[in-house]
Amino acid sequence: TCSVISAIGANTGSTNFYNQTKGEAEELLQNLRLDSLRLFRPSLLHGERGEFRLKETVGFIVLTIMSPVLQGTWKKYRAIHVEQVAKAMYESAQQDFPSVQVFESDEIQRL
Repeated sequence: TCSVISAIGANTGSTNFYNQTKGEAEELLQNLRLDSLRLFRPSLLHGERGEFRLKETVGFIVLTIMSPVLQGTWKKYRAIHVEQVAKAMYESAQQDFPSVQVFESDEIQRL
């Protein structure tokens, strides 16, 4: 099982360079034809950092305030704690999934 943290919005056709790069990385991994590939696409990650990042801090505050209105298909944009992602990666490794399984941020929160 190969589990990889990618990013919400990962897409080779994205106009956003970061999302495009993440999409390309996902595509390259899928081309390896691994027996089991788990791609995790979390929203903004929240956790301890060695340095202060203003944009991440502002983004986290905004997403936290908006969290109650981020429902339905928008729920996946809620900020997620790094520990939740790690737990989901561990839990998914204990289960059988198709050869390639993508977990969006809201699915990661449910694992």
